[in-house]
Amino acid sequence: MKPVRQLQDCDDLFEKRLVEEVAQKGFSVVHQPGSCYTVGLWKSHQHPELIVFGLPAERGQKLLEQAAAHLPLQLGEETSQLTDEYRLRPTEVKVEHHREFLSYNRWFYRGDHFQSWQLTWPDPDHRFPDDPQHPERFRQVQPTLSL
Repeated sequence: MKPVRQLQDCDDLFEKRLVEEVAQKGFSVVHQPGSCYTVGLWKSHQHPELIVFGLPAERGQKLLEQAAAHLPLQLGEETSQLTDEYRLRPTEVKVEHHREFLSYNRWFYRGDHFQSWQLTWPDPDHRFPDDPQHPERFRQVQPTLSL
């Protein structure tokens, strides 16, 4: 693994907080419009970074913190350990999506030298985004990064 960013590599307070949080608790959560994702799981736990779409920021952060507390997750296996509301399914994120959706991971790891998974959630009829019957309105909120 290439060396990750250190405090001396940081240009602003956000980057410093991110590096400090990863050092202290093993990961940090980054929020961006429509999604939030972890930074540091790959370094600290050799577990793919996680991203979730379509949830309010506070709810997404709580979900990712729950996921980090229940590592390792199993790729493709539905789990109800993280929320009482619905099952979640981790799916692999293709590296071509890192630049657009996981930019602070690219900064932290100095490139695409990490794996990442998307935590997908079902529609009200229990269909996940990879189901052909999954409604388009849900696909807009939760893009499928495994495609």
